[in-house]
Amino acid sequence: MGLFGHGSEKPKKQKVLSMDGEYYGSHPDFPKPERFMHISFSDNDIWIGGNRKKPEKYPPLKILKWEDITGYNYSDGTQENVNTSSRTTATRMATVGVFALAAPKKSKSINIAGKIVQVLGTKTGNFIFEKDINMSGGNNTAGFAELSMQMIQRNLKNIKFFIAEKLAGLKQ
Repeated sequence: MGLFGHGSEKPKKQKVLSMDGEYYGSHPDFPKPERFMHISFSDNDIWIGGNRKKPEKYPPLKILKWEDITGYNYSDGTQENVNTSSRTTATRMATVGVFALAAPKKSKSINIAGKIVQVLGTKTGNFIFEKDINMSGGNNTAGFAELSMQMIQRNLKNIKFFIAEKLAGLKQ
């Protein structure tokens, strides 16, 4: 190692993205439905099932090479319903008086529900996953429900971009 850490290279950490959902047996190699199936994508391969952090305990059902993949897509069928209401409380009337009518207490509730369908295409068939989304929250948790949904959507976009990038690299 050189002076002040120069000259030493840390190994690059492998990028791993993952998705999960209910699997209904759409691929001919895996006709058995699974209530919960996890898929993880790395620079080297794709794990169907299993857990990369604990492979001894949860080995993959199958490891696919990038050459086996033909594409990935998803459809986001979720809907967001936001309800806001305002009311004048007795406490506000007592403390603020008539001005409480000008500044009523506002409350917000959110409900995000629907289904996300993900399709991983391979040369031998498609893996189709469905993920039911049902999140709701009131004043204090509405922001958390919105943030959770944004994180799910960002992950789906990152997976789609990552796979497209890997497939484009194979064609060169």
